[in-house]
Amino acid sequence: MLTIFSRFCAQLAATILQIAGHAALASISRARTQSARIKGNAMLRITLAAALASSIMLGTPAAAQSTTAAPAENKSTDIDYKIVDPSDLFIGTRKYLDKQILLRKMRCYYADVDDYRCTASGPVFLAVFTATVEPASARVWIEKNCDQLRVAVTSDKCLFNPQFVYGAKDVNDDIVSGFQQRKVIHPPAGVTMIPSKAIKSDR
Repeated sequence: MLTIFSRFCAQLAATILQIAGHAALASISRARTQSARIKGNAMLRITLAAALASSIMLGTPAAAQSTTAAPAENKSTDIDYKIVDPSDLFIGTRKYLDKQILLRKMRCYYADVDDYRCTASGPVFLAVFTATVEPASARVWIEKNCDQLRVAVTSDKCLFNPQFVYGAKDVNDDIVSGFQQRKVIHPPAGVTMIPSKAIKSDR
């Protein structure tokens, strides 16, 4: 009887160890999967930040684009404008020539003196380079809080809604990162940053 009981205890212990082993392996597998997912998300964020950095950094300063740039005017949020998605502007640039438009949630960066650069944070490489930003409060904010590229491409405090007009001669197409098509717009009269709460959704 003692031998049978001993065998039973040994088998029970073996079964418990086997179950514990499977549980440990499952836990390790889940941990590895979660770690891989975290690393993948981190790499995606790094890649996106690098792409945005490329679309912002490369290019001639806005102030040097044209010697006949129109002077900035005092603009008002009462100006009638059309809200345009960056993807639509990237594809149909000619459709919005010489029209007041507004782009939502562009990432803006103080690149240099009289050189402000905004880029779409979505799937297209659309950038707006300008030498003039209105109102003065928005310009000061960008110069103070968005003067570092790593901040501009990751922080929500560098998201702005630029409103502007451009013509056919104000659009340039080029290639960044060796293969990615980029479209850069240089509004001759600069841009006006419209607060999100002031944007009318019916426009």
